[in-house]
Amino acid sequence: MLELRGDGETAGYSGPDRDIVELVGELRRLGYGELFPIEIGAVYLEAVQRLIAVEIAQFSKHALGRTLPGPLPEVARQAIRFGERLVIALRAKLLPAMLAGLGSGDHE
Repeated sequence: MLELRGDGETAGYSGPDRDIVELVGELRRLGYGELFPIEIGAVYLEAVQRLIAVEIAQFSKHALGRTLPGPLPEVARQAIRFGERLVIALRAKLLPAMLAGLGSGDHE
């Protein structure tokens, strides 16, 4: 999932790859390593790939071939930002109720 850049002592991660490595390190430092094992990354990767496929399909359906409020690359950047905000807001709305249902067996 991660792409190591460079060779030897100069090898390292950058951008989102670095963010993922730092997140895993933070989870381990806080003692959450067993709650979030490294293998969970593959599950999240698959889910995010499905979400991105939906986003691209929706953007293509609603933006391509139409008159846009700006150049396509800028509209696409705005759509990415909107999508990120929407996902965060939806998680904030839905996750607490779903977590509350864990104890009652309503989560499946």
